[in-house]
Formats: sequence, structure tokens, C-alpha cells
Amino acid sequence: MRLDGVRAITPPDTDVELILIPAQAASEIRDALCLFVADEADGGAMSCFATSDVLEGGATLQTAGPASAAPSAPELRPTKTITPSDRITTSDAFTGKNPEAGLMDFYGLVPDGVSRVRIDSVDATVRENAFHLRASEATSPRSIEWFDRAGRPVSK
Repeated sequence: MRLDGVRAITPPDTDVELILIPAQAASEIRDALCLFVADEADGGAMSCFATSDVLEGGATLQTAGPASAAPSAPELRPTKTITPSDRITTSDAFTGKNPEAGLMDFYGLVPDGVSRVRIDSVDATVRENAFHLRASEATSPRSIEWFDRAGRPVSK
């Protein structure tokens, strides 16, 4: 690990802090860039990338994010009347729809000169070579497009 290069990055439109960790080697990757994202539910996720991964649009990490979150209290609705003789569980008593179910959080690294990314039809602003966006679980990060400050496509 190259401690002098470790830095925290907070991409636009999120309060999640990413940790960028340069390493001499990670698994079979020489001169790796490792990206760690903390997650309160499961501790977090980390993936390491070669420079070529970043340059080719393959430095993307996805997490379940809010997709696994329980419905919040205001969205819960009673589904039946409970009498004193009923044995109940929360699944019997309430239903709620998580408005973010089926969504994933995508975090990634891009090379210098990229100001905005698009995966499928979802755009995200880049800050300090990192981005965050929330999209459908069916979204493929392989469909990533890059744009410069003027909105022109950037080639990979």
C-alpha cells in the first residue's frame, strides 16, 4: 500500500465517502487503485483496478445501497385489524413499499478530463476522478459513457 497516496473522495450527489488506496499490488494487479466504499448495512465493499481498467471504463464498483433498506415508518400501512387473540408478526401487520427497491449504487473512477458519466440513461457528475449514481439493478456498468466539461464525448 502506498500510504502517501491514500485519500478520501466524496463524489457529487452523495454523502458517502470513498477511500482511494493506491497499492503496489492487489491480487494479480500491479500498481493497483483500490476503491473502498463504506456501507452501514454490510460494512462496505472494495474493488481494485489496474490503470488500464480506469482508462477503459472498467473501474466501477456496485453496491446494493438502499435496495435492501427496510421501508420507513411513514410508508407503512396496516393491512388488517389486530384483535387481542391474534398472534402477529411485522409481516402480518404491515406492508410498505421501499421506493428505492431494485436500485443499485454505482461508484467509479475515471481518467482526467472526464467531467460527467452516463450509465444507460442515468448521468452523474465527476469530482476528483470519482462518481456515484443510482440506477436499476439491471443496469450494466459496461455501458458507461464519458463526457468532458463541454458535454462532448470522451473516447476510451
